[in-house]
Amino acid sequence: MNFKKKLFLAILIPSVIICGALLVVAHLKASSSLKTEFTSRYEAVNGVLARSLVQIQENTDRSMMNAARLFQRHEAEYPGIGTPGLKKLSSDIGAANVFVADSNGKFVRATNDAAADMPNLLSVCSGYGSLFGRAHAFETTPITSSAADGLPYKYMIVPNTAGNRFLEVAYQVDFIEKTLADAIGADKGIQKISLYSAEGASLGEFGPEAAKAGTARAPLAWNGKEGVQFDGDRATFTKLIPLSDANCCECKVLKAKNKSGYAYVLQTTVSAVVLAEAQAQLRSAMGVASVIAVGVALLLSLLISHFLVARLNKLRNAINGISSSAQVTNRVGGEGKDEIGALASAFNRMLERMENSHAKFLRTEKAKLALSMTSQVANDIRSPLAAFNVLETDLADIPRECVQLLRSAINRVRDIANNLVNQRPELDDEAGTPENEMPRVKLVSYLLEPIVSETRALARPGVKIECGLDAKSYGWFAYLQASEFQRAIANLVKQAVESVDGIGRVRLELSRVDHELMITVTDDGADATDETKRETFESELKQARTSLEAWGGRLEVQTTADGGTERRILLPMAEAPFWFVDRIEVPSNTTLVVVDDDPSVHHVWQRTFDTHMLAKNDCSLVRLSSPEELDQWIAANAKKLRQSRFFVDYEYVNAVENGLELIERHSIQSRSVLVTNRFDERSVLEVCARLRVRMIPKTMLGFVPVEASLEWRSPERIANQSTTLEI
Repeated sequence: MNFKKKLFLAILIPSVIICGALLVVAHLKASSSLKTEFTSRYEAVNGVLARSLVQIQENTDRSMMNAARLFQRHEAEYPGIGTPGLKKLSSDIGAANVFVADSNGKFVRATNDAAADMPNLLSVCSGYGSLFGRAHAFETTPITSSAADGLPYKYMIVPNTAGNRFLEVAYQVDFIEKTLADAIGADKGIQKISLYSAEGASLGEFGPEAAKAGTARAPLAWNGKEGVQFDGDRATFTKLIPLSDANCCECKVLKAKNKSGYAYVLQTTVSAVVLAEAQAQLRSAMGVASVIAVGVALLLSLLISHFLVARLNKLRNAINGISSSAQVTNRVGGEGKDEIGALASAFNRMLERMENSHAKFLRTEKAKLALSMTSQVANDIRSPLAAFNVLETDLADIPRECVQLLRSAINRVRDIANNLVNQRPELDDEAGTPENEMPRVKLVSYLLEPIVSETRALARPGVKIECGLDAKSYGWFAYLQASEFQRAIANLVKQAVESVDGIGRVRLELSRVDHELMITVTDDGADATDETKRETFESELKQARTSLEAWGGRLEVQTTADGGTERRILLPMAEAPFWFVDRIEVPSNTTLVVVDDDPSVHHVWQRTFDTHMLAKNDCSLVRLSSPEELDQWIAANAKKLRQSRFFVDYEYVNAVENGLELIERHSIQSRSVLVTNRFDERSVLEVCARLRVRMIPKTMLGFVPVEASLEWRSPERIANQSTTLEI
C-alpha cells in the first residue's frame, strides 16, 4: 500500500467514524424528540380530559347538594312519603334514584323498588351515623359502578331534619362517556379512552376499541404508576384524577388511598404507528445523510490526500533532481510552517550542511594530497642528504672556496626539505589529522633541523645562521612535547636573530653534558631590541621555562665574552625507544641486503661497507632497488637468509606495497631494519611495534656506528634486546 492510500485511509476512516458518531447521536436525539413530542401530545390530552372530569364532577356534586336539600325539605313536609311520591320527587329534582334508610342504616324505601336488597348503609361506612344531629352535614361517595345495570353512579347522603332517617340521592354519571367522546374528537390516533374507579372497575370507555354496550368491560390492568407504557404498535397513557372529596367516608373504609390519595384512573390507548412512521422517516433521512456524509468524507479525503501527496511528490521530484544531478548547491521549494514545509526546510538545511561538508571534504582531500606530496617530496629530497652528510666529513682535501660552496648547497637542499616538513602542522589541521600533543620520547636533532631552516628563510640579509648538528648527536632522545619544544627553540633563535644589529652570526648546537642534553643558541650581537620587543622576549622566555620545567629541564641565559648572549636549554636524556637502532653490529660471514630506490643511499652503504672493511670479515653487500628484485634474491638465496641482514626503505616508486608490508610478506622481521624518514609517523610506528621491526632515520644513515665482529649473533636475539615499546 503506497503512502497516498495510507494517507487517504487515515483521513477517511476517522472522518467516517466521526460522522457516523455524530449521525447516531443526532438520530438518538431526534428519535427521542419525536417520542417526547408524541408523549407530550397525548399526556396533554389526558391532562385536559382529567381537568374536564374534575370540573364536571364538582358541578355534579353541587347539583346533588341542591337535590339533597330539596329532598330533605320535602321529607320534612311529608314525613311518611311513599315510593310513588319518591319517584315523583326523584324526577322533579333530576336524580336517578332516591332512597330512605332508618336510623340503623336499613333502606326502607327506594325509587328502584330494591330497598330490601340494598346493603345496610352503616355497614358500608359506620361513619354515616355521625350525620345525625347535624342538619347541614352531608357525605358523598366516589363514582361507583352499579351492580344492577353496570352504569356509573354517584351518591350523596344527608340526614332528615328529624334526625332519625338517612336520605340518599343517586345521580347517574352519564357525562363520562360524553366527555370521553368529546376528547377523542377528530384524533384518529386515539383507539380507546377509559375511566376506572380506584378499585379498578370500569366507569366508562369510548373509542374504536371500546367494549360495545351491554358487554362486560375488562377491569383495570395497571402497575400503579402514572405515565406512558409502549406495547408494540400502541401506547397507553395513564393519569390519576382526584376525587372532589378525597376524604369521604367510603374512601376511608375501602382504604383505596395511594400516594395521590383516592383517585380515579384515566387510561388513553393510542396507536404508535404514527410515531413508528415518523421514526422510520427519521431513519431514512439519517441513512441518506449517512450516504451524503460518507460521500463528502470520501471526496474530502481524496482532495486532501491528493493535495498533500502532490506537495510530497513535488518535494520528492526536487530531491531526486538534486540527487541525480549531485548539485548540493540547489535547494527544494515548498518551505512553510506545516510539517511538509518543515520537512523541506530540514532537507534544505541538510543540503547546506552537505555543501559545507563537501567543501570541507574537498579542502581536506586537497590538504591530504598536499600533505602526501609534501611528505613524499621532503622524503625524496632528504634521502640524498644522507650522502651529503657523509660527504661533509671528507672535505679536508678540497679547496676552502669549494667547501663553502658545497656546504651552502647542502644547507640549501636541507632547508628546502625542512621547510616542506614545517608545513605539515598546517596541512595536518586542514586534513583533519591533528598531531597528538602528548609528551613523548623524541629524537632531538630531528626536531632542531627544521627550526634552523625556517629561521634561515625568514632571517634578514647579513645574519648567518649556523647549525652544529653532526654524527655525535645521533641517538640523543629527550622526553618532551614536540610542537611546544620547537616553538620554544624557535622563539629563542628568533630572539638571537633580533639581537644582531647588522651583520652577525647565530649558532645552534646540540651537545651532551653527563646525562643531560644541552641545546645552545648563541648570538654575537649586542641587545638591539626595543622595549616592546624586550617585553615580548621576556614573556616568551617565561613560557619556554614553564614548558621545559614540565619536562624536567631548565633554561639558562648568560652573556658571552664578546658581548653576545648564550641561551642554554638542558633536558634529561631519555632512553631510546624500541624502534631505534643505536649501532649496526655486523658479525662475520653476514650478507647485508640493502633495498632502496635511491642510488645515493646505495653509495652511502657502499662507503660504510668499505670504510669499515667488512669484506675482510667475509661479509658481502647486496644492493637492490625494488621489491621485485628482493623477491628474486630471496627466492635464489633461501639458504643465506639466516645469516643475512636486510635494510629496507619504506617507499618505492611505482610499487604497490611499502617496506613494512614487504618485510612481513617474507617473514624477515627479526632480520630487518627499516630505513626511512617517516620514522616519526604514528602509522609507521604502530606497524613497527606490531612486527618488532626497528628503524634508522635515513638522513642520519651515515652517522650510525658500525661494529664488525668475528662472533656470530642471532638477529632474533639482537632484535629482542630492547623491551621498550612506546610509540
